[in-house]
Amino acid sequence: MKLSIVVLLMGMGLFCSTALAQKHELGMQIGAMKSTLDSNYEFSAIPFNVTADSSFALQINYGYRLVNARVAGLYLDMPLAVTPKSKFNTANAFFLRSYSSLFFTPGLKLKLLPEASISPYIVAGVGISRLSPSDNRINGNPSVGDNPQTDDAFSFGGGVDLKANKFLSIRGEVRDFRSSTPHFRTNLFEKRQHNIFVTGGIVLRF
Repeated sequence: MKLSIVVLLMGMGLFCSTALAQKHELGMQIGAMKSTLDSNYEFSAIPFNVTADSSFALQINYGYRLVNARVAGLYLDMPLAVTPKSKFNTANAFFLRSYSSLFFTPGLKLKLLPEASISPYIVAGVGISRLSPSDNRINGNPSVGDNPQTDDAFSFGGGVDLKANKFLSIRGEVRDFRSSTPHFRTNLFEKRQHNIFVTGGIVLRF
């Protein structure tokens, strides 16, 4: 009798822990980021155009399920996205060689069929962006006086989770982080840009 009670309690504990586990998601994704940077700058009153190459991107997401209505689930979504290096393209050799970026835009995620094998979702959030200049200019000289810029940002996008087993999914996602254009100390005709992340990776549910 005592053994049966112990087994029952252990089973209930395992069931509860598994149920609780499904409330948490940790996504780790890699891919590419393409910005829509296409802006006019000035140097000694001479305007010039600047664009940026696509760059390697890394994204980490934490999600906590707030509501589970079976057909759909509502999650707290906390994405952290970074690009180590985005190269500038310009005819001005005195301009910065590249910049790095970081985006953190907490928000909400609406996932359809969260317990199914295939679960599409949409996301949106508001937070900050931090763009940091490279240490060198295109001509090889060190950059002096160019400071990182922190500004507001918002994001939106969507993706799909393909369930591999109870605790692991494969994720594909497209997310746009809308931020200010990198200007650092340079005069700029004020604009904002899209920073489009196309990433894929794994999701752990615990």
